[in-house]
Amino acid sequence: MRRLPSKTNSILDTLHKGFVCTCIAVTAYGFAVLGNRYYCYLTQTKPILDTQKQKEKEILLAEGSSDHLLDTAKTIKL
Repeated sequence: MRRLPSKTNSILDTLHKGFVCTCIAVTAYGFAVLGNRYYCYLTQTKPILDTQKQKEKEILLAEGSSDHLLDTAKTIKL
C-alpha cells in the first residue's frame, strides 16, 4: 500500500520550493546587476581614469624635460 504525504509535509515542501525559487531569482537578479555595473565600468569609468593617468604622466614628463635645466657638473667621475 502506498503512503500518501501528510498535509504538514506538503505545506513544508511547498514553502521549501518557494524559498528555493526566491533564492534562484535573487541570485539571477544579483548577477544581472553586477554584470551591468561591470559593463558600465568598462565603457564609461575606465576610459576616463585611463585618460587622467595619461595626462598625469604627460605632466610629469613635461616637468622633467625642461630646456632651462643646465648640467652643472664640471667632470664626470666614473
